[in-house]
Amino acid sequence: MSLRRKTYALVSAAVLVTVAIVVVVTKLVLVGEGQWTGDVLALMLSLIAVVVVFAASLGFLLEMRVFRRVARLTGQIDKVAGSSDERVPVQLTGKDELSLLADKVNAGYSDLVAALEERDSRVRSADQTVEELHARHSDLETAYTRLQQLQEASESLGSSLDLSDAFARLEDAALGIFDADEVWLLRVEPDGETLVGLRAFSNQPEGHSRLPGVFGCWGPQASLPVVANRLISIAVGEKEPIMIESVTEMSSSEAERLFEGAKPDLGGFHSLGAVPLVDDGRVAGIALAAAVLPNQHSDDRMSTVMLFAERLARALENNRRYEETKALGEIDSLSGLYDRHRALEQLEIEIARARRYEGTFSILLGDIDNFKNFNETWGHEAGDEVIRRVAGVLRHRNRTTDFVGRYGADEFLMILPATSRNGAATVADHMRLSLGSQPYVAPDGYAVPVRMSFGAAAFPEDGADSQSLVAIADANLYESKRWGGDTVTLRRESFGVETIDATGFSTLDALVNAVDNKDHYTRQHSAHVAEYSASIVESLGFSKDKKEALRVAALLHDVGKIGLPDRILRKPGPLTSDEADAVRQHSLLGSLMVSQHLPGNDEVREAVLHHHERWDGTGYPAGLSGRSISMLGRILAVADSYSAMTTDRPYRAGLSIETAIDELKKGSGKQFDPEVVNVFLSCFHGDGGSSEEGPKTTKRRKRPNSD
Repeated sequence: MSLRRKTYALVSAAVLVTVAIVVVVTKLVLVGEGQWTGDVLALMLSLIAVVVVFAASLGFLLEMRVFRRVARLTGQIDKVAGSSDERVPVQLTGKDELSLLADKVNAGYSDLVAALEERDSRVRSADQTVEELHARHSDLETAYTRLQQLQEASESLGSSLDLSDAFARLEDAALGIFDADEVWLLRVEPDGETLVGLRAFSNQPEGHSRLPGVFGCWGPQASLPVVANRLISIAVGEKEPIMIESVTEMSSSEAERLFEGAKPDLGGFHSLGAVPLVDDGRVAGIALAAAVLPNQHSDDRMSTVMLFAERLARALENNRRYEETKALGEIDSLSGLYDRHRALEQLEIEIARARRYEGTFSILLGDIDNFKNFNETWGHEAGDEVIRRVAGVLRHRNRTTDFVGRYGADEFLMILPATSRNGAATVADHMRLSLGSQPYVAPDGYAVPVRMSFGAAAFPEDGADSQSLVAIADANLYESKRWGGDTVTLRRESFGVETIDATGFSTLDALVNAVDNKDHYTRQHSAHVAEYSASIVESLGFSKDKKEALRVAALLHDVGKIGLPDRILRKPGPLTSDEADAVRQHSLLGSLMVSQHLPGNDEVREAVLHHHERWDGTGYPAGLSGRSISMLGRILAVADSYSAMTTDRPYRAGLSIETAIDELKKGSGKQFDPEVVNVFLSCFHGDGGSSEEGPKTTKRRKRPNSD
């Protein structure tokens, strides 16, 4: 209930009470026990009328002077509370308490509005401060990221003189510093006129960089003349960075200055930058950066870019000095070519590069034909002259990207990037013809032709590691020598294989030839073991697949000797106990090589592993006995021993067939499986007797001669 209603109710109650009192008093005082008279009644009614009039007047006064003003004050306050205009005042005239209350309300409201305005101002100021703090925090984060990238780049470039190691850790930092999608680093050659690509960093998968193609190059390792591109020549010449925010929106005058008028097609890139790498006033290289979106480099970013360029330039110069110093210790003094160690190191580098970019390359292993005759006939000075002449031809007949090293006394290794096996043969033919046109003129005036034999191998067709590539090239070189020299062999004729993976077998076959080059006994011995094994399995009625597996195992059974030093393989006398222990490891090593290159051919692997196990358990490497030795291993043991006994060695002559047969009989049941020995001996006219020709085989041969 409102105050107005409460007041009116109270006044009404007071009027009623007053009227009742008037009636009662009139009755008691004026009438008593008598009757109501007209005068008394008139007096009572007058008094009641006075009370009513007084009450009405009081109500009117309260309505006009109090309630209406209170209502108006309340309405104005409500209007102020609900109005969008926060400055509407409360207006109430007069000098009474309600007017004073209105003034107090107005004053309080003004203070409240002022406080709210001050609060809003402080909130706006705080919001602005927060925005500034966010901006400063973002700037600090950006600066910190750039400093981290710069520190990472500095640590990578300063931690190693080998730039390939540094570049492997530099990709994210380089892209972040340039704010680019691709960055291509190039070195300036000592002549100052040629740039050679070092590494391309890209946010695309490795090997898919597009930036070299923009400048007309086949890949990140390509070279190009400085003057071939106007943008590069200006950046290198002026030693100042050139940053283009958007090539498509650049002015015609700028396009004329940097690109000779025609805006280039950047293959999807919009921004382009060329930053020369300057160290002590010398341009050591250049960094080319490109981004898909327009890229505006602020002053602080450019300062980071220039610091990075300085670090990179210093690293290039340090690497150049290091390579020059290193080369002094890797150059063969006679030929002027890199030595064997450096050649093998470069081969590993080329393999890593080809794997990274899914490329190919070839190697040539060359050997001077009849070089020994030059030294023996005209002295070592003549031999030295021939070495220098051959080195000069090999050096000048190759491209600048090719590598030539002196691999041995009269052997040379050439690494030909991005060259197929047939391309390597063409290079070798050119060098052979060039050498043939420049004979050595002896002191007596006799013109002696200088000829070379070559063996080629290609990555990855012939092998995926340096050992395999060199082994195959060496085997092909050996084949060229067998053909009389002055020949290039790309792929030596190998033993046909029907059930064995040809790729893996060719690698192992080449390794056997590499062993043969170290110890000529091995290749001939392996062929004999294969022949003798064939005579055994023919009598045992093996399946075609098992025959093939045994033939391959026989050819590869001594491949593990590739790991033995030359001093042991070629030793012209009995071996010491330590040397014998080293030799005993060759069957284990051979089985591991077969497992690697011929996976899944367990019969071949076990035969190679078991061919030196003995029936009585005293063999090696595992000391197996009886039928725990694989059947193919037991056959190889007999064939291997018979071949070894009947072949001449440097430290002894071969045994006669009769003596070798007697030794097999003595070893039957001890060293050899009796059944296999009996089958082998049955090949001697089927009666275990002797024969002048040895075992019957499907292909007759004479007793092997001494090497």
